[in-house]
Amino acid sequence: MKERVAEAKRSLRSEGFAVIPDVELRDAERVLSEFGALLPQYDGALSYEVRSEDGIGGIRYSKGTDPIGPHTEAPVYDVPPPYVALYGHRPAACGGGRTSVADGIEILEALSERAREIAQRKAIEYRVTRVQGGQDDLSEGEDAEIVKRFPFLCSDAAGPVLRFSHNLLFFGDCNPTGGEWREPEDPELAELASEVVSLYEERCRPILLPPKFLLIWDNKRCLHAREGFSDLNRHLTRYWVA
Repeated sequence: MKERVAEAKRSLRSEGFAVIPDVELRDAERVLSEFGALLPQYDGALSYEVRSEDGIGGIRYSKGTDPIGPHTEAPVYDVPPPYVALYGHRPAACGGGRTSVADGIEILEALSERAREIAQRKAIEYRVTRVQGGQDDLSEGEDAEIVKRFPFLCSDAAGPVLRFSHNLLFFGDCNPTGGEWREPEDPELAELASEVVSLYEERCRPILLPPKFLLIWDNKRCLHAREGFSDLNRHLTRYWVA
């Protein structure tokens, strides 16, 4: 396992993501501790079960079956989780539900000069409301909505931090409960979003995560997405890592 973790760290540095095979569930948290400390997620727990729930339909979020477009994890957080990991229990037998990952730094470098300028200058208003099921809530108490403003390209002491949400830009909320696809009303954001999504689709790596495989990616650097699927037995466990 030590060699596999070392190889994963090299892959994280070079490509932004890594897959570690043959990890028993009882060992997953210990393996992830080699990359950093586990962080509490939206519901306060250190692990989150990604599986469909009865009654969740037509909602583009983790416990639904609809596709989720390219995004970074928790873009509304002041400090998003540095790493996100998924542990495979059971892939969707229908062949859908693949997670895809793409290097956002490569996408940023491939943007047109105008889009790169918009990416640094133009704040996106990230809006998150409560969703059916409750466990993905970002709000607390009686607050039903969180709104924060960040550009696509931010930075911290360690370097670039990308924030993006296909849900937000094309469906109006990071956790949309329905609605039709639409272009962003702001023409500059529409231009930026169109380029980012097009480049993501060209460059992303789809991954159907087998049982006992662990996928980890750099959330400051990578965008990820999910295909739609019909097999309600699909099951992953998600972790956030500092």
